[in-house]
Amino acid sequence: MAVVGLTEAAYTLGSLTIPPVLQGKRVAVIATNAFSGAAQLTDVTVPVSVRVIQDGAFAGCTRLRTVHLAQGEPARCRPGNGLLDGCPARIAVPPESLSAYRTDYFWSAHAGRLDAER
Repeated sequence: MAVVGLTEAAYTLGSLTIPPVLQGKRVAVIATNAFSGAAQLTDVTVPVSVRVIQDGAFAGCTRLRTVHLAQGEPARCRPGNGLLDGCPARIAVPPESLSAYRTDYFWSAHAGRLDAER
């Protein structure tokens, strides 16, 4: 299952945790523009179940500060090169995985925005 957008109520949230399962199906993808226009959003937590975060997933999230990734193995979640286009966010990963994320082929494009989760 893919997250393709937000409910009307979700657009007013400051913090959002994506559930690993929706309607009985595993959430595996965050689609392009899924969070587009969520101007109040400051933090998003992405569960281990997510395998792909497409380009522009967080486009227009001008207040987004942190995308928290629960996944400890970078090879199990592929980002689009432009997943943070138009937003100032950092990507927080498990501390023991920071080096692996920074040197992973796909995640290395975001190396300057990767931090260890606190």
